[in-house]
Amino acid sequence: MALDRDRPPPRGALRGRALLASTLAAGGVWSLVALVTASAHRVPLGMLWGAGIWLLMTALATSALLGGLALWRLLGPGARVSRTTPPGWGRDLFCLLALGAVAYLAFAQPFASLTSGFGLALCAGAFSARVIAGTPAKSSTEVRTDDGPRRRRRPRGRLSLALFSVCALLVVAECGLRVYGALWPSPLLSPTNAGVVERIETHRPPAGQLRWGFPTNAGGHYDEPFLPRAERTRTTVAMLGDSFSAGIVPFPFHFTAVMERQLDGVRIDNFGVGAMGPVHYEHMLRTEVLPHEPDAIVLNLFVGNDLTRHLEVRGGVLQSWLDRDNVRLVLLPRRLAALRQEPADGDAGTTAGEAGVATPQGESDTDDLTADWDGDLDALGRRFPWAADHRLERPTFSREQFLEVELGRAESVCGAEVEGYPGLLAVLDRMRDACGSIPFAVVLIPDEFQVEDALWDELLARSADTLDRDKPQRLLVAALAERGVPVLDLLPALRAEPPEADGSRHLYHLHDTHFNARGNRVAGEAMARFLVDEGLAR
Repeated sequence: MALDRDRPPPRGALRGRALLASTLAAGGVWSLVALVTASAHRVPLGMLWGAGIWLLMTALATSALLGGLALWRLLGPGARVSRTTPPGWGRDLFCLLALGAVAYLAFAQPFASLTSGFGLALCAGAFSARVIAGTPAKSSTEVRTDDGPRRRRRPRGRLSLALFSVCALLVVAECGLRVYGALWPSPLLSPTNAGVVERIETHRPPAGQLRWGFPTNAGGHYDEPFLPRAERTRTTVAMLGDSFSAGIVPFPFHFTAVMERQLDGVRIDNFGVGAMGPVHYEHMLRTEVLPHEPDAIVLNLFVGNDLTRHLEVRGGVLQSWLDRDNVRLVLLPRRLAALRQEPADGDAGTTAGEAGVATPQGESDTDDLTADWDGDLDALGRRFPWAADHRLERPTFSREQFLEVELGRAESVCGAEVEGYPGLLAVLDRMRDACGSIPFAVVLIPDEFQVEDALWDELLARSADTLDRDKPQRLLVAALAERGVPVLDLLPALRAEPPEADGSRHLYHLHDTHFNARGNRVAGEAMARFLVDEGLAR
């Protein structure tokens, strides 16, 4: 039945037309903005040159034009609601956005706000074309049978329903994983753009969790219970760091325990949570370390990744849904696969570094050793033989995985262009200012490729970049000296250890990037001397 043009359309139809018009207008404007942006950048995707750029600009211009034509069809003279408001347009828009997101996650990584804006503009153009096409052909037909007329869905209708069902399932599954991760935090579901507090609490161990027979304290830190200021009888130095501080060895072998044995009358309180970065250190300084009122504060800065990651918490709606490192449906299978994958030699399972603190030799979760610990390191070495003898260590990663991680770090901190230094120094400036009258110092922990010559040579052979091995320490030591911040570079002390017969110093876990017991000993002894020399420990 034809719609009488003189009769006002139903109120629901008016609302639907207004919403559709607003959507089309927003898409058209977005496409115009994307076109202007593409024209200004000329290399919008970092990989499009020549004809590729013009193809993209043509597609964006077409999207903007289609948006205008769709609006004209909807609101122009003689437009009729029944003809210009296609049924199911909301469903079609949902499917277009979902499929566009899948395509972006598959082909346009890493995430960039520029490229995601282009993708959204192209989705808007596709939707405008759908509106211009109007109402599709009927998706069902009536068939007469002995029992009466029945409706039989045509293939096109079944395909549309199936496509919508798949898209809805993906979105619901992603939302479900996000809700689960919010209610029960897990490193497996922690996105890279998680808020500062969310990331800290996700990776903080629960109080009392046993690590090689030693329980974490009430704050989830790998140390003895902290004492309030009024109950202390010794000078207290607070150390702040990531997985190096969180501990990858039995506690008596950890560098903070080594320091306390070297410094009679000095207490080292270890504030460490794995997978942290500079902005998390700053937050923990303000909320946990400073209220603890220590006599001095030392930040353990890992050269391998603290220069490039977590300098600021970025993100937004687009990055939350279009960055592989934030989409839980991508993160979860990838991290589970890394956890289950075995090294090439089949000696031990690997642990994804992004999924939490690696524990290459396994942990004793049943026996609390603190009750009968008498300071006998030899007895502890017999209990954990891999800690006493590095030749018994099992690899955390396969050799190829380890080299891939190390190559990425070497290129990011030793390459010709490193962008993280200004951001890192800004965080360190804020931390120093927040400490006020409490002495603040920095310890630079080198990556293994800076200590082991054979590893460095292998990375040089694999890299196409020009790498400067000592660049991070050279720049940071000079910058911190200008600011009057005491700094200890551990690199000379680690390199001073004589290589063994195979040419390696064996100060890091096998195929890992964390200190083993030998590395912790060398680092702890150097840190103890540093505290005395700088007057931070009495």
